[in-house]
Amino acid sequence: MNTRAYIAGGHVYCGTNNENPRNKRDRGKPTDDDPAGPPLDKSVLMCFDEKTGNFLWQMVHDKLESGIVNDWGHEGLCSSPVVLGNRLYYCSNRCEVVCLDANGFLDGQNDGFQREKYHDKTDGDVIWSYSMIDQLNDDVRMVGVPARTGHLYVLASRDIPSVLLEMGFLSNRQDEALLKRPSHRHVLVQAIKDAIDDYFAGIKRSRT
Repeated sequence: MNTRAYIAGGHVYCGTNNENPRNKRDRGKPTDDDPAGPPLDKSVLMCFDEKTGNFLWQMVHDKLESGIVNDWGHEGLCSSPVVLGNRLYYCSNRCEVVCLDANGFLDGQNDGFQREKYHDKTDGDVIWSYSMIDQLNDDVRMVGVPARTGHLYVLASRDIPSVLLEMGFLSNRQDEALLKRPSHRHVLVQAIKDAIDDYFAGIKRSRT
């Protein structure tokens, strides 16, 4: 679970990922290691009955096509919903402000928006959604590789020329899998070599 549980109207809402799919359609093709098919990477808002704890419905969001640059893998849904009456509001992993019917499709009705990608009985019923990315693209240049910061203490001496290279996060499954591949490590090494060559070539040009 990625968010604090929110209780309203006899329902419990929580954001999570798709590591334990509730619907077989949210699995990949069967493999020898996983005959049922591995879980597909998605973000999910789940709704449970407050008294019994029974699962009621879920709103499943596909990951952004741009990948981990804008939508971190296996992160799930990080936004906690706000509930007003029989409507709930939250931000999806796709940078959408979403309004859902608190009853999902369990009530047998499709309220509001009529073209949901997923519309089984246990899926969420979208009233409306608003894409912030679509709006920002017109006015703001989106950063392809956003900077990441952290509390890092690496160098014992500032007098030593040093470079800190970040190749990925071992806490992220996609980065971990890539770092295990010799072909990917070769790409990283080649990129480092090219960067060093470019650096010294620039110094040489500045001295001539």
